[in-house]
Amino acid sequence: MRIPMVQTRGLIEFVDGTSFDTHLYMSATGRIQDILNDERLFIPVAVKGRIELVNKNQIRRVLPHDDD
Repeated sequence: MRIPMVQTRGLIEFVDGTSFDTHLYMSATGRIQDILNDERLFIPVAVKGRIELVNKNQIRRVLPHDDD
């Protein structure tokens, strides 16, 4: 059985002070904290229509958008 994936909009803030608005890919039943705490070192995100890999060690926090 395959778990459906969804895009969740959020603002990623990095340890160097930069940030960007993005869509995180996650399971339909998951939470942002689940993908931040899993074993992967990188997470795929959508930025301006492109898929990018983000090193989780460089993330300070992720702020979800309420308008999804």
